[in-house]
Amino acid sequence: MKVLVVGGTRYFGISLVHALLKAGHDVTIATRGRSKDPYENSVHRITFDRTSRQSIRDCFQGIHWDVVYDNINYSPTDTKNLLDYLDAGRYILTSSSAVYEQGEAWEECAFDPLQLKIRYGGRDDFSYEEGKRLCEAVLFQKYPISSVSVRFPVVLGENDYTRRLHQYIQAVKRSEALYIDNLDARLPFISQQEAGDFLAFLATNCVQGPINAASAGDISINELLKLISEIVGGKIVLSPAGVPGALNGYETKTLNTEKAVSAGFCFETLASYLGELISSDKDD
Repeated sequence: MKVLVVGGTRYFGISLVHALLKAGHDVTIATRGRSKDPYENSVHRITFDRTSRQSIRDCFQGIHWDVVYDNINYSPTDTKNLLDYLDAGRYILTSSSAVYEQGEAWEECAFDPLQLKIRYGGRDDFSYEEGKRLCEAVLFQKYPISSVSVRFPVVLGENDYTRRLHQYIQAVKRSEALYIDNLDARLPFISQQEAGDFLAFLATNCVQGPINAASAGDISINELLKLISEIVGGKIVLSPAGVPGALNGYETKTLNTEKAVSAGFCFETLASYLGELISSDKDD
């Protein structure tokens, strides 16, 4: 199949592209052209500015793609601009569990993008959460094509540019003080490899609409800190004067993944990789 990946030069986007190539797809990546990618001659490349309708039209109008992945979409206007000119048999949007409020075992129906009033604007006009909700609203209300919005939780991996887990590991290893405002919050996660594999799985699967994707199991921030201490040593030091935790502000928000499992995807458990990821973390 002829596949376009908007983004794909870092983190789970790299895992996605490798999975697509392994499956034998003809892959093109579309980026700003600012980041070097690891694919050498295995992919085609398009350089474009997704905030410019002219750039999008010049690059994509008149080209048919069997599947399009949109990994770097944060605003309703960016969604509209791209889909106005894309000829896609299937469109897969990387969304987020941030579309949900606090709670446990959220099913996809807990946020219905068909019921959200559309407001247009750029990335800076909305919070991250509202931006993702509006991306979904524009997609499902305005563009009647085969499409999926993948609601990921926090993605973990050794190439995580946000370095959120790394911050906790280094602080505990060095017995440095942290200020944590959500010790009891329970969170789901997914590995960067599994996030890429799941996205690639959707290229040939007929599932439609919003879909949750997360590793089996969840963990509280308190349990996470204790696990880090057990693995790397060091002491958990909590203080209001400490460095704010990178996951501060996150509340309990777990996901029901039955829709994805019913579609044929088997998620690994969080416990199967979290310990190894912690132990392999490199010092600054």
